[in-house]
Amino acid sequence: MAYAPADLPLRLIPVDARGPGSVVWSPWYLMVVLVRVMLGAARGRLGLVHIHVAERASLVRKGVVAFVARLVGVPVLLHLHAAEIRPFYDGLPGWGRWLARSVFRRADLCVVLGTGWRDWLVNTIGVAPDRIAVIRNGVPVIALGEPTARGPIFRILFLGNLTPRKGVGDLLVALADPMLAGCRFEAIFAGGGAIETYRRQAGELGLDDRVSFTGWIDRTRAAELTVSAHVLVLPSYHEGLPLVVLEALGAGTPVICTPVGSIPEVLDDGSTALFVPPGGSREIASALRRLIDDAALAERLAAGGRCLYRQEFTMEIFVDRIAALYRRLAIANA
Repeated sequence: MAYAPADLPLRLIPVDARGPGSVVWSPWYLMVVLVRVMLGAARGRLGLVHIHVAERASLVRKGVVAFVARLVGVPVLLHLHAAEIRPFYDGLPGWGRWLARSVFRRADLCVVLGTGWRDWLVNTIGVAPDRIAVIRNGVPVIALGEPTARGPIFRILFLGNLTPRKGVGDLLVALADPMLAGCRFEAIFAGGGAIETYRRQAGELGLDDRVSFTGWIDRTRAAELTVSAHVLVLPSYHEGLPLVVLEALGAGTPVICTPVGSIPEVLDDGSTALFVPPGGSREIASALRRLIDDAALAERLAAGGRCLYRQEFTMEIFVDRIAALYRRLAIANA
């Protein structure tokens, strides 16, 4: 781990309980992880297990890993990243909610992205407050040499999986709004998902010559697009604390997003982002028009975002905070 502090009392070994490719192979990868946990514990070489968990199948897989780790006496740090775990939990049958609560309650420490998730763990799941830590995400800034110059055509970037939850259809409707009809812009949708569905929607809205879909891209290409964009738009219905937003802050790219998940805990409307309501296509169009017409506003958002990134979201800050939790668990279980 390039950012690991020199005095970290543990050597970090990443493992994957799902595995790449088809989910059919997921049980095999999960079994490999469980065997490694049990062998590490038996040899006395496993200090703790740090588990990143989301909802649905992720909660099931990671719950099994957490159970086995605690069974063999290894401390568990459970790191919650899920955007939709609250509605997912509410939709479970009674026994499913009991199992979900057990996963979090049995962890030695739970890490969450914001105070809203902390309150949910305390009030709904029943986790003791002193076993919860709020740690914001951190992201590295990929070195690209000289920043790509932003061209004369206003470039709008969506970066993420193309799904209804991310508000992709709402953004397309916004781009076809009459208030943007006279503006010179191009919109790039970068990411996998239902590409053909949204390509058809763009065509039906008359946006074929203004919208492009790249499909999945790697981190370097994503960073290049973020740096060269005039704005990143993420009109999601549910989020945790999206990495693409934090990367845009670090790149000095203004952000339009919805105040969902932990976003409103760390961003301020009008100074580090422009907030729009989920499903608010008209408001998205209005926010875009404000940025197109007001260069000073765009610069304020860019400067505010860069400042906030340096204060809160660098990878060094994130790793130092996580390392402090590792030391805490290592000392408590020495």
